[in-house]
Amino acid sequence: MEQINGPVIATTLVLLGVFVPGTFMPGITGKVYSQSAETISVAVVISSVNALTLSPAPVPLCSRRAPARQKVCWPCSKA
Repeated sequence: MEQINGPVIATTLVLLGVFVPGTFMPGITGKVYSQSAETISVAVVISSVNALTLSPAPVPLCSRRAPARQKVCWPCSKA
């Protein structure tokens, strides 16, 4: 997990550095770019939070080998 945190955070900061300045553009074109930049920025932040916290949570449950008598979690069981 430590090997993934750095690149995820770096990618998030680079994308925010690209899109956040678009929210400050003046004029009618700026309003269009502003809406797009805000939407993409929020999506990037939500995706980063998901990648750093929520996605790794079920991995240990599915990656362990289960003893012969114990059931495997349902997403990982093979039919």
